[in-house]
Amino acid sequence: MIERVEIRNLKRFKEFDCRLGEHLVIVGPNSCGKTTLLQAIAFWSEIASHWAQYNPDLARNENDDYPSTNLGLQNVSSIPLPSWNHLWPARDVTDPVSIRLYIDGQALGFELLFKDRSSAALRPMRDVPESLLDDFRQHPFTPVYVPPMSGVDLTEEVHPPEVIRARLARGLGGTVLRNLLLGVSGDSEKWGELQGIVHELFGYELTLPSAGAEILAEYRERPATLGLGYSSGASGFLQVVMMYAAIFQSNGSVILIDEPDAHLHIVLQDRLYRDLRKRARRHGWQLIIATHSERVIREARVDVLRLLSDRLYRIEQPQQLVDTLELDHVELVMAQQLKRILYVEGKTDLHILRAWANALKHPIRRFLEEPFWKPMAEEKWNAKRHFKAMRLSVPGLRGVELRDRNDRQDRAPDSSSPDGLRQLVWRQYEIENYLIHPAAILRWLRSIGDETAVTRAEKHMKDRFPPAIYQDPFETDYFQRKGKAVLGEVCEAARLPVEEVAYYEIATLMRSDEIHPEVSEKLDTMAVELATDG
Repeated sequence: MIERVEIRNLKRFKEFDCRLGEHLVIVGPNSCGKTTLLQAIAFWSEIASHWAQYNPDLARNENDDYPSTNLGLQNVSSIPLPSWNHLWPARDVTDPVSIRLYIDGQALGFELLFKDRSSAALRPMRDVPESLLDDFRQHPFTPVYVPPMSGVDLTEEVHPPEVIRARLARGLGGTVLRNLLLGVSGDSEKWGELQGIVHELFGYELTLPSAGAEILAEYRERPATLGLGYSSGASGFLQVVMMYAAIFQSNGSVILIDEPDAHLHIVLQDRLYRDLRKRARRHGWQLIIATHSERVIREARVDVLRLLSDRLYRIEQPQQLVDTLELDHVELVMAQQLKRILYVEGKTDLHILRAWANALKHPIRRFLEEPFWKPMAEEKWNAKRHFKAMRLSVPGLRGVELRDRNDRQDRAPDSSSPDGLRQLVWRQYEIENYLIHPAAILRWLRSIGDETAVTRAEKHMKDRFPPAIYQDPFETDYFQRKGKAVLGEVCEAARLPVEEVAYYEIATLMRSDEIHPEVSEKLDTMAVELATDG
């Protein structure tokens, strides 16, 4: 069993170290590295087997390094590479690529040194004892890597094992599906088990394949009906057949499956996972799965779920993992770069905050110029739920949510707010209430209308606004209702057709002494929580 994996300088992993277990379900958003982790283990198997085959002399040089053997690009299948330098992060080939697996208590690692676009130097890592290398030669360790399947060819000739392995590793399992079936059919026990799986999941019957100039292999949807060619099969059915055939043909004890649920109808995804888990226990497989399937996540035991980010994280609640699958990749990149996020009701809130921060020359204005922010007014999930999902992938993330009070007088921040997220609530009805400053409103109306419109608006405000607002505009929330509605009535009185989204322009014309003290209070808190500087 693989107990631990250490990876250095391979694709997205500059340094990566994780512990595995008898069974893991690895989850994470796109581009987090799930496939790379499985590929790295399969790649280790390829380079270890290549080294053992060529069996170089173990006499060390003056630097105590083992001698190397050449590894051509054509010898690599598990990681598709147009050139060797594509294996290194940012194509910086200065330091070697290294992969170390801890297998049954023994650490066996190999490293690659870049030579040119088509070749690399392969050698065991310096701290690997010769006795362990000798033992590996005698008892090679070969994990089985099964990526999602591609389309099935119309016909298929018999291929040698190395071609089958190479195509399978490159995600071209559909082009060797009949070869895999042919290989399994030679073992009656395994063939019977494969037939049972297909019948249980799909109700189909696999017929025994035969080899000639081409491989003849068919299946029946019902007994005693005509056989169908695999090129006519549904993608989910073909995915399952290919996956199990690859596993049974390999005789491996470590099974790495990338998205076993790919192409499979949602109602069959959890059934497939249960079947894999059952057979893993029966056969003693170490089963490592990478998935995006919500059904698989909910079916798996909590103790086997892992989120892949900068490392593998244990997860207490499956729903948190489900949420991470819905995160936008651009959001994750922004979070990793900035390590902070602002949640507001909508885009106009951001415009208003930015204008106020500029007028006050507040330190938070630097962040607000190019912020990482997310609107919450029309989102299907709230800021707390989104932040929890984001923080699983970006553990150091900090956030602030600034939301309207709306019609609840006692609305307060959520006491169960997650670590790293500060929730703030406006004391007045909504952010637009803080735009209701008579002088600022008139200044704005002059910028968009004529003096007649301004006169109409001024008369309306004198008639409808509480007189106290002219003496102390910051004393209280004089309206106790939506500020947008109040501003809309002013614009209607002025006979100016103005969209609500334009009200933020008032903030751009406000002087610092017209901005409510609570605004400065909120901006101060944001600056502290988001660790901005001036």
